[in-house]
Amino acid sequence: MARLAAGVDLGKTSCRLELVRGGDTIGTAVVPGTPGLAEPGGVDAARAAITAGLDAVRRAAGLAPDAVLDVVAVGAAGFAAAHGFGGSLAAGLAAREVVLTSDAITSHVGAFAGGPGAVVAVGTGAVAIGLGANGLVQVD
Repeated sequence: MARLAAGVDLGKTSCRLELVRGGDTIGTAVVPGTPGLAEPGGVDAARAAITAGLDAVRRAAGLAPDAVLDVVAVGAAGFAAAHGFGGSLAAGLAAREVVLTSDAITSHVGAFAGGPGAVVAVGTGAVAIGLGANGLVQVD
């Protein structure tokens, strides 16, 4: 059976999710975002937003509410500033594997599939990230 994976874009304005099986999107959801991971209570708010989003995307895909996902990949604004985010979040999700990184990294991967290039993202904040012959460079 094809792996069941959820991609999560956790931002301050919204938390967007896409559920994929075998490379095909089978459900999407958008729920409210969080105040920021480094804010007081930010990690708990992030976990609550992601959990609500996963519940919504399971419903959209017609899955059971307790369906365990193979992978949940989260790109989170403010990821680098939130110590303890990874362990706390992973413990609360029904997934065999949880991958966490910054939204800047997921933007780059989405645009270039791991290849060289540069992305500038502007929203609540701004970040530029580039990958080339000299490695990864980020300005935030």
